[in-house]
Amino acid sequence: MEAKARLGRKRRATKDSASSRERGFSILELIVGMTLTLILMTVTASMFQGVVRSASVEGTKDEAKADGRLIMRRLEREMRLIGLLGPPDMDGTADDITRDVPGMAWSDSIRDDVEYAKMDELVLMGDCNNDSITETVRIWRSGLDLYETVWEWSRDSVRWEAPMNRILSHNVERLIFFYYDQNGNPLPVAGGPGPLTAGERWLVAQIELVLIMRSSFEDKQHPYYSSFPDGTNTCDGYLRFWLSSRVRGRNL
Repeated sequence: MEAKARLGRKRRATKDSASSRERGFSILELIVGMTLTLILMTVTASMFQGVVRSASVEGTKDEAKADGRLIMRRLEREMRLIGLLGPPDMDGTADDITRDVPGMAWSDSIRDDVEYAKMDELVLMGDCNNDSITETVRIWRSGLDLYETVWEWSRDSVRWEAPMNRILSHNVERLIFFYYDQNGNPLPVAGGPGPLTAGERWLVAQIELVLIMRSSFEDKQHPYYSSFPDGTNTCDGYLRFWLSSRVRGRNL
C-alpha cells in the first residue's frame, strides 16, 4: 500500500511539473509574440512616416516648380514689351509721356525704357501686359514674397495714376537680373550689383532672369549647401527649383 501511495504521489508530482512547464512555455510565447508585434508596428510606422515625408517633399517641390514657371512666363512677357508705348493720347500722339513717375528714389524726371536696374530690382516702362495702356512696373522682393508695383499712364489726365501693389508669389528665394547690351556684353562692364547708371541703362537690350523658388517644407534631417549666382549661399533642408531665361526686348 505504501509503495502504491508513493507511486501515486510520484505520478501527481510528474503531472504538476509538466503542467508548470506548459504554463511557463505559454508565457514565454506570449512575450515573444508581443515583442515581435511591437517590432512590426515600429517598422510599419517608420515606413509610413517615410512615405508621408517623401510625399510632402515631392508635393512642395512640384508646387514650387508650377509657381516658378508661371512667374517666369509673366516676367518674360513684360521684358519683351519694354519700351512699347500704348496707343496715342488725347491729342493723337504718344509724346505726352516724357517724364517718369515722380517722387520715387529712382526718378530723374526723364522717361526711360529701363528706369532703374539693379541685380535684385528692376523698374521698366512699356505696355507690359499688352492692354493698350502704358505702365511703369517695378519688380522687387521682400523676404520670400515677390511683388510688382504698377503705375498706369492716364491718357485723359496726362499723368501717372496711383501705384497698385500686387503679390506675384510666395517662397521666392531669389530673383536675380543680369543686363546685356545689343552685342551680349554684360552691363555694367566692371560687374557688381549696380544699380546701372543712366548711360548703362540706355544700352540695355537683353535681360537675363534667374528665379529660385524654395519649398515650403524643410527636411531638417537632410540639410544641404546651396550657392546662388549673386554670391550668397545657405545650408538648410529646403528644396530649391531654379529657372533662368534671357529675354531680348522687342523695342530696345
